[in-house]
Amino acid sequence: MVKFLLFSDFHYDKKRYPLTVGDLEKVLKRGYDEKVDFVLQCGDFCVDAVRSPEIFKALLQNKYNLPVYGVCGNHDLEIMGNSMEFLVPLLTNSKVEKPFPDASYYYVDIKGIRFICLDTNYSFDPVAKVWEHTLPGHTMGKAGNTNLACLCPEEFNWLKNTLDDAKEKGLKAILVSHHALSGCFNFNCGSAPEIKELLENYINTAVMCINGDLHAEYFAFINYVAYYSITSTRYLDANTKRETAYPDSLTYEYTDYDMQGNIIGKYQKPFNSLQQKYKYYTEEPMSAIVTINDDGVVNIKGCSVNWVAGITPSNRDLQHPHYPYITDRDFKLYY
Repeated sequence: MVKFLLFSDFHYDKKRYPLTVGDLEKVLKRGYDEKVDFVLQCGDFCVDAVRSPEIFKALLQNKYNLPVYGVCGNHDLEIMGNSMEFLVPLLTNSKVEKPFPDASYYYVDIKGIRFICLDTNYSFDPVAKVWEHTLPGHTMGKAGNTNLACLCPEEFNWLKNTLDDAKEKGLKAILVSHHALSGCFNFNCGSAPEIKELLENYINTAVMCINGDLHAEYFAFINYVAYYSITSTRYLDANTKRETAYPDSLTYEYTDYDMQGNIIGKYQKPFNSLQQKYKYYTEEPMSAIVTINDDGVVNIKGCSVNWVAGITPSNRDLQHPHYPYITDRDFKLYY
């Protein structure tokens, strides 16, 4: 049996979002209380990584000594100054297997399951005829690029070889990415069709794909593979901009840090001082506890929280179900 804490799209940025180190501490404590084997985060963890050492310290040097594995999201490079050279060492605090030392994709074997953490942030430059990673200061491939949110060919070949090795060793494999691999959710990895076709060669080996990105919860079984999209931690953009800001009296506990991650002040900060004050947030952070039993039975223990100030989106779009809960689920993988 393997048990892990799962969360995604934390979007830490002190200027724009109300998420705090305290929110992360609550998420990690849940994992500790549930006695998980490790923590898995599905990208968009921190928007302003270079100026946010405190959030990475809280995650990677967590007081519970939990192993952490993560993937790169499209917003992890959004702020100029962020770079893959800076971010790659911050994806995990544990030993993993990589094709080369500074690779942004890797795998780790835990209790008979190979967790394959992918980087879906490549696109193709048709002028230079090269694959390139999303650049610092961007959230997607540059204008004119094709094959957005993809695996590059080298990564795709590495994935195939990694699955071959898992199959030979009798391991089950779970693919972890920021963008969805299902091809049937709201927005999907550009390589999703090729990956789904590839996985047909690994029935009974590749059993599940997990992603973030959508700020919404989705689940599907396709060709013997379970596809699960976990919603965001607190930032639930309901595809509509609120016409009014939050009440002027609404505040949250804000902690300021220096560039070494040391606390330099605590105070109540108005919600309306945030750059993203017109978005929807939950009062408490959301996460899931995922248990995979030896027979392939999966239990997802979700949670249910409230909207900040009780302000609920007025026009729900059923194609993008941004709700303040994570559903409890039980299903069986194709073992």
